Amino acid sequence: MNELLILINKGGPAIWILLACALIVIWVSLEKFLFYLNVSGKSPLSPDEIRNGKRAESCRRYSYLYLVNDAVNEGVSKEKRDAAREAFMARSERDMSRGQPSLATISVISPFVGLFGTVIGIMHAFFKVAQEGKMTPAVVGAGIAEALIATAAGLLVAIISVVMYNVFKARMYEEISELEILQYETDASSGKEP
Repeated sequence: MNELLILINKGGPAIWILLACALIVIWVSLEKFLFYLNVSGKSPLSPDEIRNGKRAESCRRYSYLYLVNDAVNEGVSKEKRDAAREAFMARSERDMSRGQPSLATISVISPFVGLFGTVIGIMHAFFKVAQEGKMTPAVVGAGIAEALIATAAGLLVAIISVVMYNVFKARMYEEISELEILQYETDASSGKEP
């Protein structure tokens, strides 16, 4: 832990921006993990069982089935069912994509923030050389260390952010695909015009 604090202290001003980015990545990743934990799972009921009034309310994903089931049983027109279906899909996609832009932005800017820290570290090294009047490893070493710490931190935050973005993007596509399959199954099991 002491070594980490020393690295943060020697990393220069860019390291604080990268730490803030890392905290955002952790926060968004935890939030999305909990979101998908809440919506995942297979329904223990078939579309026929749901059509006949049985419910599996513990799983949020299947609220779509209840929406369509209620609309079909109440004799709602196809146009209104389609509008409700589109609204549900839009809300679901919005909920699933929440936080994705933050991960994408951080994955893009983190290497540049690290590069900014590199430039600052090199500038510090040159200022030290100018102050001392001679170029020795001890004089240049602190600035170079600051530059390398910032570069490594920027790359680390970017790599983690890109990985998390891709994991959650793939999960979002999987959920959307699952919802589309449920649409077709529910329409087919309703016995009415889809």
